Amino acid sequence: MPQNLTDYEQLTSAICSDYRRRAFKLESNSTDTGSFKELRMELQKLCGVTELEAVNILRGFNTEDYIAKYRKLRNAANDPYSEEGWTEYADWLEEMHEKSEKRRRKETDEFGIPDERD
Repeated sequence: MPQNLTDYEQLTSAICSDYRRRAFKLESNSTDTGSFKELRMELQKLCGVTELEAVNILRGFNTEDYIAKYRKLRNAANDPYSEEGWTEYADWLEEMHEKSEKRRRKETDEFGIPDERD
């Protein structure tokens, strides 16, 4: 089992598209069982993504965010003593958090209760 991020294949749009296409062809692609689970585990072993990230990639969700995350992590890991790479990754995490908070605020009322959707 690889120990470092650099031991895995770089996550790319092509890999995400290929795995999404393969997942779409499966008879049962709505639950994490059987051949879907095998495909998910294959993606995890190939690129070192988490279980949730692999499921989302197979379903076509957040792929660009995951590609950016792992590209920035790999850049930082290539030179672990370089503050620049880690600062770039930390800035990106902060940006993702801010986007998430804006989206959450937009979807809730002033009391933090989710708005009803029709």
